[in-house]
Amino acid sequence: MEKYMKLAIELSKKGIGKVSPNPLVGAVIVKNGKIIGMGYHERYGGFHAERNAILNAKEDVKGSSLFVNLEPCSHHGKNLPCVDLIISSGISKVYIASVDPNPLVNGKGIEKLKKNGIEVDVGLLSDEAKYLNRVFFKYITKKLPYVALKVALTLDGFIADSNGNSKWITKQNFNVSHSLRNFFSSILVGANTVLKDNPRLTCRNGGRNPVRIVLDRDGITLGRGFNVYNEEARTIVFSKCCQGTLECYPETEPFDILSRLYNLGIDSVLIEGGASVLSQFLNFADELHLFYSTKIFGRGLSPFENIIKFVSQNMEFKIRNLKRLEDEFYLEVFRNV
Repeated sequence: MEKYMKLAIELSKKGIGKVSPNPLVGAVIVKNGKIIGMGYHERYGGFHAERNAILNAKEDVKGSSLFVNLEPCSHHGKNLPCVDLIISSGISKVYIASVDPNPLVNGKGIEKLKKNGIEVDVGLLSDEAKYLNRVFFKYITKKLPYVALKVALTLDGFIADSNGNSKWITKQNFNVSHSLRNFFSSILVGANTVLKDNPRLTCRNGGRNPVRIVLDRDGITLGRGFNVYNEEARTIVFSKCCQGTLECYPETEPFDILSRLYNLGIDSVLIEGGASVLSQFLNFADELHLFYSTKIFGRGLSPFENIIKFVSQNMEFKIRNLKRLEDEFYLEVFRNV
């Protein structure tokens, strides 16, 4: 049975960058040991995975089993409830990887399926399913965006030399770096990064451009024609000196910024700033993406200065992924909570 749920999870990934703040969902219909239908949530506002799988079925789904990585919805939104369609279709068993934490669903879909005589199995590959939709789960339950920090470091842990030079510490594998920009809904940098690097902060591997966010307390980058203010993507500024026609808000503290982003419907943010910005948001980080070069500086600028004074205050993370990228390596870690 796992192979069908794995396929549903893989199908759901096709929606990355297209469905947020909705969850990533894939569905597979199996009858007599044969896959007869597959579908996924393709775009925000579009048909849900279950409906697409039923519509794509090559034969009658009556008596079949449905594999879906998230509990089918039971409420009216942009689409009709998926549970009603499942019930009317004649599907006899539904395998669900994880319960939907959305209070509008949260077990109600499972309950309705059971009440209508459909056998339900919950928990198959639940860890993989929850990881896949970690952004959605936090956004729904904590009412805050999911926060990821991206850092390029030397082998001895510095993001710049003693003179503040930081360009080309790592090559930051193009595909991995821009896949992150496609996965997360927004990307945040500080004013110093804009001044030093004049980045575009766009996704250049065929994915969607994230919303660009500039934390510029004193307004030093405003009205100066930097790339981040061009028309390639939406840009939001957080500053005490809002001016002109830019979308600008007065919050400058991390929690207040994250709360504002949640209220703007932004479900995740990738922090790519320098030491100051990284340090400010570390306490709110859900995961870190660390790109290590094999260079050694001996001394330089740490990405997380003056945060922890005692060993007892250490922050603990769990390794999710460790990958060699040519002569560098990439480490992905998650908050140990």
